[in-house]
Amino acid sequence: MKTVNIGTLKNELSAYLRYVRNGEEVIVRDRDVPVARIVPFRTAGVSEEEAKLAAAGILKLPEQEMDWDAFWKLPTGDVPRVGQGRSLNGARLLEHKLTGSTLRYPAFNPTVQAIVSKYQVVVWWATPIEIRGALARLVRTGRLTLNQQVGAQVRLETLRRNWREVFPSDKVREKAESLVGWFQLTGADALQLGAAWTWCDGHPHDRAFISGDRHLLDAARQLGFTAIEG
Repeated sequence: MKTVNIGTLKNELSAYLRYVRNGEEVIVRDRDVPVARIVPFRTAGVSEEEAKLAAAGILKLPEQEMDWDAFWKLPTGDVPRVGQGRSLNGARLLEHKLTGSTLRYPAFNPTVQAIVSKYQVVVWWATPIEIRGALARLVRTGRLTLNQQVGAQVRLETLRRNWREVFPSDKVREKAESLVGWFQLTGADALQLGAAWTWCDGHPHDRAFISGDRHLLDAARQLGFTAIEG
């Protein structure tokens, strides 16, 4: 690890960037007070297309490598049964609300656990908002306790540190605008599919799109994604 004052960094930026490219971390100081940190760009498991999207500010890359074994073991409680004998808990809620992502992530489902080992999790920027909104509605209607809500939010934050997230951009919006004219989609669904299209740079062949929504899956299939019902 190296440290450098702002003035020196301005004058010798190229030299310090070489340190970073070689794997070193640089601490930036302002009058000897640490104010910033420059770290190497992590490229393990990142495709060339994803690196370009990240450089353009369109894609957030994972902050760390996911420990899936630890994730499956995160505690969650059962929720009172709702509708036709089905039960819903904080973990299962993630399964229902990550619909429309390039991969959605339910818990305690062996089939989906196998999918997770095969695919990377890529979601649209608004996915956390949808999840938190759904959790809040379940609490208000008495189908989820506050403790269960907290447990689900812990799982959500764990996922957020480890998934790829497509940010809002003109490319996503333009694609979503065209999709609502071609397919029977809501605006929110069109944005999710537009985000997936942007992530794969318009080349959906051999890219999985997993959803429980029939219209969204049909649109993804017609665009060329491998549509998987989940």
